Amino acid sequence: MTISTCDKIQNFYADYSVSKRQYKNPFTGEPSDNFGLFLPHKDFEELPRPVKAGYVPHTSLDVCSVFEAANNVIDIEGARLEMGWKHGHFVKATLDEEIVINGRDRIKPTLLVQAGYDGKAFETTIGLFRMLCSNGMRILVKGTKSFGFKIPHSSMMHENLGIMIRQFEENLHQFSEMYGVVRQLSAANVDHEEFMENLLPVYDSKAGITRRIDTMSAIRDINIRERANLGAVPNTAWLSLNAVHGHLQHNKAPKKLNNLLKAEWANSHTMYRQASDLAREMALAS
Repeated sequence: MTISTCDKIQNFYADYSVSKRQYKNPFTGEPSDNFGLFLPHKDFEELPRPVKAGYVPHTSLDVCSVFEAANNVIDIEGARLEMGWKHGHFVKATLDEEIVINGRDRIKPTLLVQAGYDGKAFETTIGLFRMLCSNGMRILVKGTKSFGFKIPHSSMMHENLGIMIRQFEENLHQFSEMYGVVRQLSAANVDHEEFMENLLPVYDSKAGITRRIDTMSAIRDINIRERANLGAVPNTAWLSLNAVHGHLQHNKAPKKLNNLLKAEWANSHTMYRQASDLAREMALAS
């Protein structure tokens, strides 16, 4: 008998249902403004972060509802499932279908739910993830949408979850477009130095010039390393884009970069979005 994805999720998290209980003032015995989150099936183990009265904890059924919605559009039941617990739910479903570039660069559709009770929102992300990177890389390119949704644990949580699921189902239909963009970028040979010159603003200040040189050097190193790992392949718009993404994901330098370039980039996502648009433009021109 085949076990459904939802049943697997519920079975895995059977002992992780969460209850909310109001604290009492230790001196007066009066009810406090804060509440604690507890695991009744784990001897009422207390989760580390107190919450307010309006906090609504999610359940394993809420996580299931996301995967059931996805299964209406893509084959979630045939996906490889990874689950874990770190003060909340972590569920990742990786589909079998994939794009393979240069023999080793594998990209797979992946659905990820990260729903912690540690002050973070109930977050769902779906997109094409790059297996070459140990952490995976979401692919965001002009003409496609970012498939990330965050819902706070408020009194509107379940209503917002329903809205999110409807939007989520609509966005799932855009996978074919994303596949096309990946193929387009990976087929376009571009000069990496030209890509970076066009991406990074030019500054007159000593601090700006230094940061620009350091950033270009760090991203160049990632690009060279990836091309070597793939067999000394020519550079493409795809590889330049992912070198930028790798820098933003793994290096500490982007935080300093963003402090310096506040007018141009409010955050790392803005920089990556601009890199995505530039990669698409250079691919079309090549």
